[in-house]
Amino acid sequence: MTTDGDGGSPPGVFVLVLLAFVTGCIRFTGERGRRLYREAVATFSDRVKTFQTDLSGWIGPFGSGGGNSARLSHRPDESTTPGCLEMSWRFAPAAADASLGMWLSLRGPLQSSHVVLDLSQWDWLAFRVKGRASLLQEPPSRHEGCVIRLEVTDERRSSHHAAFRYIVVEDGDQWSTVRLTANIGDERFWRFTAEPLDPRRAKELRLVVERRFNRPAGRLLLDDIELIRRTRPGDIPPRDDDAFLDQVARATFRFFWDYAHPTLGLCPDRSTWHDLYQIAGTGFELSALCVGADRGYVSRRQAADRVRLILSSLLRLPQGPQRTGVGGYRGFFYHFLDPRGLRKSQCELSSIDSALLLCGAMACRGYFDRPEEADIRQMARRLFERTDWRWMLRPDGLFSHGWKPELPGGFLRAGWNCYTDETYLICLLAIAANSARPPEQRVPVDVFWRWQRVKVRAPGGDEFIASWPGSMYCHIFASLFLPPEALDRPDRHPAQPINWWQNTLKYCRTNYRYCRSHPELYGEAGWGLSACEGRVGNVTIYRAYGTPPVFGVRRGQFFQLDVPQPSRWRFPGDDRPRPVTDNSVVAVYGAASAINFLPQEAIAALRWYRRASDLWRSADCGFGDAFAPSTGFRNHAVFAIDAGPMLIAIDNYRARRRGRWGAVWRGFMANPEIRAAHKLIYGPTR
Repeated sequence: MTTDGDGGSPPGVFVLVLLAFVTGCIRFTGERGRRLYREAVATFSDRVKTFQTDLSGWIGPFGSGGGNSARLSHRPDESTTPGCLEMSWRFAPAAADASLGMWLSLRGPLQSSHVVLDLSQWDWLAFRVKGRASLLQEPPSRHEGCVIRLEVTDERRSSHHAAFRYIVVEDGDQWSTVRLTANIGDERFWRFTAEPLDPRRAKELRLVVERRFNRPAGRLLLDDIELIRRTRPGDIPPRDDDAFLDQVARATFRFFWDYAHPTLGLCPDRSTWHDLYQIAGTGFELSALCVGADRGYVSRRQAADRVRLILSSLLRLPQGPQRTGVGGYRGFFYHFLDPRGLRKSQCELSSIDSALLLCGAMACRGYFDRPEEADIRQMARRLFERTDWRWMLRPDGLFSHGWKPELPGGFLRAGWNCYTDETYLICLLAIAANSARPPEQRVPVDVFWRWQRVKVRAPGGDEFIASWPGSMYCHIFASLFLPPEALDRPDRHPAQPINWWQNTLKYCRTNYRYCRSHPELYGEAGWGLSACEGRVGNVTIYRAYGTPPVFGVRRGQFFQLDVPQPSRWRFPGDDRPRPVTDNSVVAVYGAASAINFLPQEAIAALRWYRRASDLWRSADCGFGDAFAPSTGFRNHAVFAIDAGPMLIAIDNYRARRRGRWGAVWRGFMANPEIRAAHKLIYGPTR
């Protein structure tokens, strides 16, 4: 169970690194001709190892107070790269029965107690310590070295319900590897404070230092905390493309299923935050539930029950013009909600985030069409019909980005004045909602012609209508909900009719060519630049990465811009806005969401991401969000507004290859209001 030195993994094992502070120390190696694989549960970059980011929900010390203190810090060490973790402690003189130590969440933020890890998938739990380590069968007597009680708890996170073993670490300069069976229900190996635990519900790992066995003060150096398993399904990407895509989609679906709010059903903004829920992400969650039911990832009844929970929660959230204590106003919802479903901080009442929510609700309304699912259709209709689009329409005939009660007049200055698929969906939904409104509350159909259509010419010769940032999401959202039969035809614009399916195809080719012309930035097969969280200097920021050509605006005139669109950011402690044009970060979902336009290129990119990065997490939610091949930056967090488009696009593609529509296409287009609005925009179906 214990080995000295580096303690390499057995042949054919699959290594799971729990935190990014250990990923810098694990190597890809091979034994007996077989390659070893690994994956990280945690969602941090190597900066976590030096404690340069917020770890409050993932790892921390406990037991401080009353003269006792426990501390975690980064410690450089010549034998570890870029260093190791130091846990130090000091007991008060009278603290004879005190305990100190550190805790580590095994999956999801610690506060998200419903997000647990299934340890039955794994064979061993292992970590390295500085000194000679050994496992003990019984509690030790006082020892000259360090005595650690390793505990694993379930979602109750209580030492009264824990599996544990004692470990003695004797002073020394060599590193030792401690390996324990991961089956915390195994009574032959683990001891229990109460009954044996369910290994499928593991939540927290603790390293406990008890005063009765240890010196008044001390420290422990540790590294490479990992879970190990022999290769199992999900570890190796299947050779068959459809099976590979199903593996990606199934894992992505788990984010929406496992991480949702336990009582409201709302979707978190990302997998790493427990107190921030996003309304657009909840729309993608609703769409994902159609996919999950259709593919058998969960039963139809399970999916329908979750949809009921979400829709009923949304309808119950208070609405009103107040600054606090509400979830929305006039049928719209705030961009971010707190765990109570109420406005988070001073975020805006968002037109696009509300639109993406309604797209998901309407997809559910059309998909769940059985008699026993009538309540779902009724709730989705209520949500759709109460949204007051005429109120969000500006006097110039453009929709506002949103509204904030703190602003004079309320509405944000920015409006949807040029093409993105966001503008497209907002106008489509607003026109569709006219059927439930009296004439004075309807929006004119020409709102679809009011925004600018700026044509650019790409180096490859393609001419298309560009978006301002040149990001994939700006061109892909409409195709998630409307099939090619609805989009692959010119609209009825009086002066500039556009075939939006072909427009997106031309943009995808441009994005692909641009990335492939810069392999030094995007690697062997990376492409699909889109919005994601990347690093600008020492700051990690979610921003819209994109490819030229895009367009700029000068004195009200639009013009083509043949370099990446700059964004302006104010860095912490510096009020000067600075342009950002660094496009080296690749979002995994970018290429994946374009799979209906460039399928072979999208699949090649996904396979390369599996092979060339450590973003894949078969035990969690599939791919992490993004990475920069040229710098080594990676972001293992799963973002709802990124995972959603990837899942929906893959499902639509797989269904289309078999001559049918995907679940979201079928559900969304089943709504008579959507079909009527589409007819007004495109004319009668041919």
